[in-house]
Amino acid sequence: MFEGKAVARGGTRDSDGMRLRAYTFEVNRVWKGRDDREVKVYSYDRGQDSCGFTFETGQTYLVYASLGQDKLLKTNLCSGNLPVSEAQRDLIQLGTGQSVNPTAGTEKDGKDWTSLLWLAGGILLVSAAWLTGNVYRTRRRR
Repeated sequence: MFEGKAVARGGTRDSDGMRLRAYTFEVNRVWKGRDDREVKVYSYDRGQDSCGFTFETGQTYLVYASLGQDKLLKTNLCSGNLPVSEAQRDLIQLGTGQSVNPTAGTEKDGKDWTSLLWLAGGILLVSAAWLTGNVYRTRRRR
């Protein structure tokens, strides 16, 4: 759940048999979820006919989204998204939220880059242990 300005309307992709449209947001405040300064949110592409929510580029919204099984941040018409100008009641109930650090990272297509870095580090550690073991065995045989 965050407040952010829609800065780009992206392409589409299929997920669970439905076509999703990507929207990129510049995030100002967060109430729940990651505090990235930029996030990509997906909604059904055919607007209200498919329960999709269409975000207008340049407008600031209070966005209610959740992480899908496919690791994409998704929202729809029934999620409660509102332009901030119409969200005063929700904002009062939510409180101040957490301001986003302007130097915070950016989310890329729902991928968790931290996990990828841990995996790469683990592979490097195992490789170093294997190499050390082979060098030790080779020297011991001499």
